[in-house]
Amino acid sequence: SNYDKATGGADVDEFRAELAKMAARPDVETVVIHVNSPGGTVVGVREAADAVYNLGKPTVTFTDDLMASAGYFIGSQADRVVVTPSSAIGSIGVYQVLYEVDTTRDGYKVEALKSGDLKGAGIYGVPITPEQKAYLQANIEEMGADFRSTVLRKRSLVSMDDMRGQDFTGRTAAAKGLATGLANGLDELIAELNA
Repeated sequence: SNYDKATGGADVDEFRAELAKMAARPDVETVVIHVNSPGGTVVGVREAADAVYNLGKPTVTFTDDLMASAGYFIGSQADRVVVTPSSAIGSIGVYQVLYEVDTTRDGYKVEALKSGDLKGAGIYGVPITPEQKAYLQANIEEMGADFRSTVLRKRSLVSMDDMRGQDFTGRTAAAKGLATGLANGLDELIAELNA
């Protein structure tokens, strides 16, 4: 979206369109995706990961900074994941933040009129029911399971214990199978690809 781009984010639809252009170009032998992302929303991320996975040309993702959460969801689907030793990799998981408001202290009460007992679950200031909380948790668990299974289709050495939402340094990520190799920078990676 325009807001995402204005705040430094990437548009997953534009990303997929760029990948399609690279796939169609006969002069492009290998696609290198330089990632610097803490993650973000889940909308469109699975489809972007599938676009990397199904590109039809060799793919390499690289980071010298951060490849986490949604950034890793997408980046993990390349044939190779090359990282710098000090980069931050992982954060395999999904979360949603709910805010509880102490109406006695804040002096106001929020009510939501709605159709359907699960509609608006988590609206700021409205108490969440146990049923709503269970519904939201089930959605998060479904998205988390999809994230983990997607990672494993390309990074089969990653253990379930390493997919609990934690980040790793690039060096540790490579040792644990989240990355396939280390490089000291993008120039080093490009030189190796052109050799």
